[in-house]
Amino acid sequence: MYSFYQAAQYYQLVLDRFYRLSEMIAKSLDTSVIPLGEGFVTPKSVSSYFSKLIKASSQKSRVWSEIAKKYQYYNRADLARRVIERAYVSAFIENLILSQLMQRTITSAANEAEVKKKIELAQLTYSAAMLDMKNVYKEITDEKTFFGFTEDYIPFPALYRLDPNAFVKLVEVTRRKVQIAQEKEQRALEDNRSFETDSASFQSELAQIKREYDNQLSEICGTFVGDDGNIYPAIQKYAQYSSVAVKLGDPCGRMGNGDIFEASLGLDGQNRDHDLIKKRLTNVESDIEDEKLRVSRQCTRIGNLADFRVETENRVISLSAQVLDAQNSISALDRIAQTSQNVAQLIKCSIIAGVAAGGDCPLAGVAAGVIASISVGTTTANIFEEQRLEAKEREIDELQRDIVVRDIREQCESIRIDGEFAIRDLVRRATEIDLEAQKKTIEIRLALAQIEKLVNKAQMLQAQQAEAEEMVISVQSARNDPNVRIYRNDAVIAADRTFNEALSYAYRLTKVYEYYTAQSYPDLIKMPLIRMVSYGDYSLESYLSAIEEAFYQFEEIYGVPDDRVMILSLKDDIFKIPLVGDNGEPLASGDIRKALLDRLSDPALLDDNGYIVIPFSTSFNQLSPLTHNHKIQYVMVALSGSGGDYRRVYLRQVGTGVIRTAERDKIMMTLPRRMAVINTFDNTPDVAVISTGDGEIFKSTRLRDFPLVNTSWELILNLKDESDNEGIDLADISDVKLYIFYQDFTSY
Repeated sequence: MYSFYQAAQYYQLVLDRFYRLSEMIAKSLDTSVIPLGEGFVTPKSVSSYFSKLIKASSQKSRVWSEIAKKYQYYNRADLARRVIERAYVSAFIENLILSQLMQRTITSAANEAEVKKKIELAQLTYSAAMLDMKNVYKEITDEKTFFGFTEDYIPFPALYRLDPNAFVKLVEVTRRKVQIAQEKEQRALEDNRSFETDSASFQSELAQIKREYDNQLSEICGTFVGDDGNIYPAIQKYAQYSSVAVKLGDPCGRMGNGDIFEASLGLDGQNRDHDLIKKRLTNVESDIEDEKLRVSRQCTRIGNLADFRVETENRVISLSAQVLDAQNSISALDRIAQTSQNVAQLIKCSIIAGVAAGGDCPLAGVAAGVIASISVGTTTANIFEEQRLEAKEREIDELQRDIVVRDIREQCESIRIDGEFAIRDLVRRATEIDLEAQKKTIEIRLALAQIEKLVNKAQMLQAQQAEAEEMVISVQSARNDPNVRIYRNDAVIAADRTFNEALSYAYRLTKVYEYYTAQSYPDLIKMPLIRMVSYGDYSLESYLSAIEEAFYQFEEIYGVPDDRVMILSLKDDIFKIPLVGDNGEPLASGDIRKALLDRLSDPALLDDNGYIVIPFSTSFNQLSPLTHNHKIQYVMVALSGSGGDYRRVYLRQVGTGVIRTAERDKIMMTLPRRMAVINTFDNTPDVAVISTGDGEIFKSTRLRDFPLVNTSWELILNLKDESDNEGIDLADISDVKLYIFYQDFTSY
């Protein structure tokens, strides 16, 4: 930063001197004061002085662009914006002033052509510098790092089966990039010969520069095959060689290849993902309303049942009471009648036998009176006890009725509680989806900014190329411009480009290291201080060696990860099909199959392609609390009841990945979107078959080393146009089981 600010001050000294002399220069060009052509500022001043002012002004703008990039890398977007805004306004005003002054130096038709040519060259120089500033300004965002990635994005490389892991794979790629940059750097350092300005060597150097710019423009804008069979960069300059490109006007990014075209395709995919997230959020909101409606209807049904039960039980209790009253009355009458008969019999015995009969009759008469009195008392007591028992029975009946009604109403309360937690879960899902929508909006903005950046870069390169080619007109211009070799030499351009590319891959490697080890890399702060591949206090080679050593030390501490498996059932874990009914009785297998079919047949699961998209998530609750840094190795799927092996399902992660560190902290991250197309088993795969690796054809490593825990997965059944899925009937599918094999580290 010190060198950049020092360079800006040197360039500003040249311009400050011009501003101090500006009043004298203006008077020299004022024809009302000095006759035309007699002032000390003449057309020759354009080549001898104004060209150097333009060079100082444009180079100062480029220095400020580099300073802004550094501030952005230091996460000071506010300072980066302020630097670019001031530099852009300054460059615009200086361009306007100097162009007007050069225009006023024209004194005759003889020097008009030369001066106008100088003005055109100045405009090209300023256009390149200002486009560079616009490009840098578009890159300055609060969510973006210097190398074009969001803070939580992991630039994950593609892995083959024999690759050890993502870090080792990326180390190899980065070392190749560093080697290329080192070769270019060495060539630029050795290429310090004096700049020959004879026509032949100068033309050769410009040809090299042209090829360098054409190569960069081919990467950004793409290429096309001309009508003459040659391959050209897809820019307006070469559009004349293709009838198709001529019709397009500016073919940059519109010929089906190149970075701009690929970025446009990525933006289209981002928009589709955004629409999908909106649909998921709408579905969750509908699920919340459906759950509320279900609880309301169930409670209404249960309330009606309870009211009916109360009314019915009251009627039963009333009828039972009437029956008991009748039975008690009959029993009392029977007892009274029996007592009367006994008394009558005793009286009769006394009248007939009298005293003459002797024996017991006189005593029988006395006994009859006693018995009569006892019987009447006993009968009265019995009636009273029966009435008490009747009241108790009624009380018991009412208690039983209240218990039954309470049980019925408790079912509503149970449903309310289940519904409340179900709604809470749906609200959490809605919150997660809303966060994903916000992240997706940021990603779309970044994708748009990336496209605009590429377009601006293409325009900047074309302007710089035109500026370089303009030097062909006059070898004398090159001789008078000592900065040409410094800023336009092909070796320097190539060395700068390859160094930045290697530095970008070193940053990628650092992010993958942080992901793989679930810890930050402290030496990342040294990256802004790296200036060269092999030289300086902080070189790219030493940074790469240090991060490799840090990785090996991590492996020494934690060892190699352990292999595990997570089994997810579509029926039990994702759809959560109940195994018991509302009445508490186990459901029949046919009812469970029907419930699964109803969920699979839900039109809300269909996407724009007509595929069945089943969202789900994975969480740390499904994992051991003693483990951390869970990464997928491969996935297998059992499609039970599909009618044969080698059916196909699709699986992808569309949410946010989460990694748990050894300190139990959670790190949120975003990775590239990848779709796994998986051959399935027709039945539940045998554990022995999985563990022995006999079913390699059924293993998908597409998501290898991705985080196991993700806020949103999608299991996709394509029954529309997937040839291997022809003949599958949803009614025949009894379950879909995901076998996610993963690795983790253990700490306690």
